[in-house]
Amino acid sequence: EVDLSVGEARLLSTLLRRPNRILNRAELLGDGDGDREPFDRSIDARISRLRRKMHGDDVGQELIKTVYGAGYILVARVEWE
Repeated sequence: EVDLSVGEARLLSTLLRRPNRILNRAELLGDGDGDREPFDRSIDARISRLRRKMHGDDVGQELIKTVYGAGYILVARVEWE
């Protein structure tokens, strides 16, 4: 169990709804942050905090990858029950 801030939880939720798909900053900022510009760097800080809190099956496995110039991608299999 991992404690997440509201912003981190929203970000993770967005990534989980679209696994294995590159999402740009505007998509990751979500509906509640519509007043922010797509180049807002706050998303980078949230991604960094999420990476520190999340771990894959293997030590050091990176579940959220940066796609240079495009955005971020959650590289994981997601199953909803």
